[in-house]
Amino acid sequence: MHAGILIARLLVASLMVAVPGFAAACGQPILQAFVYSKYPEAKAVSAALAEAENQGDLQGDRWETRSGKSLHVWRAERIANTMDALDSHLNRTGPPMAAASATHILLLNDLAWLDITYDGKRIAVSKTQTFGPGKDGVIVFTTRRLVDNVLDGTITWRQAASEGLVASRCADACKDQPYGLLGPLASTPEPSTAY
Repeated sequence: MHAGILIARLLVASLMVAVPGFAAACGQPILQAFVYSKYPEAKAVSAALAEAENQGDLQGDRWETRSGKSLHVWRAERIANTMDALDSHLNRTGPPMAAASATHILLLNDLAWLDITYDGKRIAVSKTQTFGPGKDGVIVFTTRRLVDNVLDGTITWRQAASEGLVASRCADACKDQPYGLLGPLASTPEPSTAY
């Protein structure tokens, strides 16, 4: 890629991240196009998630103007709630496999990155302040709403993956753990349908 084009894209991306609410307004389609060009699997996940949303397959609330909060504030609160619930769930299910690496989640509708790390004692879920993952680890593409649905038990991680609602990008070293530190979500048993 030509250096001038890369600098222009980075300038636009940094402006959108620096100005609250800008990405949610006119800049979001530009930033999404940038994400889709860098991570083609994100586009397929977005399309599958849009279809699931249109069919009413995903539960949970949506932002509306009458909520009394700006979209920016509403999203920040919802992401914080999801992070707390995910942190609690992952630490409750036990330590990850020894080979699990740092995991980065791109929440597609919010265009926000979450980092999941393990220090040998505890899993930590945090929001990345920069746009993009660290140099190592697994990258997972999905939405906050899908993660909330998995945590609430309305859909399993395996079902979401089979329907294309979540995807990962990892090196050959993580083939046996394609979701890195989110592995406990993938190993959650299917709900029992027997009476």
